[in-house]
Amino acid sequence: MLSPIDHLTRPPRASQPAHLTVGPTDLGALLPAVATRPGPGFLDYASEFRILGDSHQVILRRPGWMWSETLSGGGDLLGVGGSDELSGEQENLIAPGLRHRVRVNVEHLTSTKSFCARADDIDRLCRAHETSLVVRFAGDALAFTAIGATAGAGSLRWETWRLYPETGDVVASTTRVSAE
Repeated sequence: MLSPIDHLTRPPRASQPAHLTVGPTDLGALLPAVATRPGPGFLDYASEFRILGDSHQVILRRPGWMWSETLSGGGDLLGVGGSDELSGEQENLIAPGLRHRVRVNVEHLTSTKSFCARADDIDRLCRAHETSLVVRFAGDALAFTAIGATAGAGSLRWETWRLYPETGDVVASTTRVSAE
């Protein structure tokens, strides 16, 4: 079931550049969240999903180890590890025997009708996951950030979406962390 929806006082800003950060982290690297939810566990890892406005942060933990994926910003996709383009796929070994794959995609929808239809699709996709978290922004019901996550045999998969109705942009990411 879809999580309770939190409302923020300002809509997200699609004009900010996006940035993806992945790697070992500590408690000091956790950014202030407007909503959090424990995610499904897999292998001996616990997960936590955090919405930071129009950004997300996913935390994986086990005793003595913590790792995060943070995707911040919006439709102007610059800045993945110094690259010029965020759209595409990135793959890393994040711990011995544990692989992280993330793919980021940007859609630009040119009509209100197509944007509304895509928002409905995303709502259904999010509901299909074992764990979901959605934050809607005051002022426009179509401006929201969502995360849906599902654990499988030896893996954890999550999808995120950021909807910017003022520009027609939908920024989506799909991540899978799996045992090798």
